[in-house]
Amino acid sequence: MHGSIGAAIGCAGAVDLGDGCGAHAQVSPFADLAADISVNHGGAEEVFRLSPDLVLASDYTPIATLDLLRRLGLRVEQFAPEYSFDDIRTNTARMGALLGQDAGALIADFDAGLARISTPTRPIRAVIYGANGFASAGPGLPQAVLDAAVCKTPQPRSWPIAAPCRWNVLSC
Repeated sequence: MHGSIGAAIGCAGAVDLGDGCGAHAQVSPFADLAADISVNHGGAEEVFRLSPDLVLASDYTPIATLDLLRRLGLRVEQFAPEYSFDDIRTNTARMGALLGQDAGALIADFDAGLARISTPTRPIRAVIYGANGFASAGPGLPQAVLDAAVCKTPQPRSWPIAAPCRWNVLSC
């Protein structure tokens, strides 16, 4: 997805390392910008052949791949996952700085979108139903999204951070 953000900031020649999710409208807000981005599978050999000036990676990128790229003389910058809107702003600004671009307009557009969220006419109870039947609970980006939408989340009582659920549809 970092290639998608790079394209949004204005970086020509961005490459999406991984499965190309950045080009899928269902999961990426930058799908239109990422449509022309080359996709590879993140192997060190594939990346090295591209002779990039900069490799942008997540903390989930295999460390052996990143170490090899560094030993081959490539500049590698890692990004931690975003757990809040502030994390999104920070990573976007950092991406802009690394690419020599001003990400201020992109961040301002993000903040304007958040500001446009209207208060619901009635309270909404919501639970985020995630992979493998787990519901998100506690602090993090999913909770920040619900808070921004002025949703009320059920009080977790004794739930762990991720509680297994058996519900197929979670809406009230």
